[in-house]
Amino acid sequence: MLLKIAVCDDEEIHRLIIRDKLDKFAVSNNVDYELDEFCTSEELWQIKNIYDILFLDVQLENKVNSIEIGKQLVQNGLDATIILTTSFEQYAAEGYHLHAHRYLIKPISQEKFDEAVLSCIQEFQKPNRKIAVKCAYENCFISVNQIIYIESYRRKRTIYTKEQTYETSVALNDLLALLPPEQFGMPQKSYIVNFDHITSITKTKVILDYNTEVKLARDRMTDFNMKFQKYIRG
Repeated sequence: MLLKIAVCDDEEIHRLIIRDKLDKFAVSNNVDYELDEFCTSEELWQIKNIYDILFLDVQLENKVNSIEIGKQLVQNGLDATIILTTSFEQYAAEGYHLHAHRYLIKPISQEKFDEAVLSCIQEFQKPNRKIAVKCAYENCFISVNQIIYIESYRRKRTIYTKEQTYETSVALNDLLALLPPEQFGMPQKSYIVNFDHITSITKTKVILDYNTEVKLARDRMTDFNMKFQKYIRG
């Protein structure tokens, strides 16, 4: 297979390290790759949506935080799988705001590097899984990754996706059982949320894509946060 890869890092030595590790990975795993290099935030703003993987250094020239640029690029349609690289471990946790697939702390070991790229490839190869849900008089087939959240109100459950909403009488716990347990959680008893669509979490609420807010129950706060942190760390 051919991987199209970009690396954005303001230090040439780190770009060379990524290239060297890609060479070793390619030989060991029988893959080909094309690599483009970017070294400034200005170049990052101009990146095209042609890459499978983007290695993105958290701190660029003049201490520019690339995560903010990355978030805007993703909102504008960039769908490359992002692997954050950083020399500062405290910045790694910011990666969940960008839905980064992995983060690697410099100096990067070959083992950790290979593990991250293999994980990306496995994600590429996953089918776009769907679940079948009884809606009114028909079965609806809903893409798991498109689900943002599910709301339960009285006898009705509403499934919100990027494209549309679905209404069903299927019990909330039965819907939860259909979903990947590591990817979905319940911040309160009436909601299921997709961790992939969380943009931030406060002490009282979970904020999702499109600025949707869901109350975070106090008795669920610790378990929900732990599950979410485990998910974003892969």
